[in-house]
Amino acid sequence: MILSFSKKEQLLIKSYHFSPNSERSWLRDISSIYDNTCVLTGLTSNETELERHPLFSKSLYPYLSLELLNGVLICKPLHRYYHKIYKRPAN
Repeated sequence: MILSFSKKEQLLIKSYHFSPNSERSWLRDISSIYDNTCVLTGLTSNETELERHPLFSKSLYPYLSLELLNGVLICKPLHRYYHKIYKRPAN
């Protein structure tokens, strides 16, 4: 029996190790998983600037920092607003 996975499933299965290129891969893959669309507004990268945001803080949970399940794609205005409310620097 041969298993086949969609592109999104393949990205989620991928394991990451801390290396100089891992963060770049994480950033690229988060955009791909969410099809360059903000998870909160549904706006695409053609309509607004998008940024990646970890669900669990990279400073508090460094071991989760490169996990694909720990990232979402959100529009820049909402990302800035979040950090303004919670007084945490964007990471």
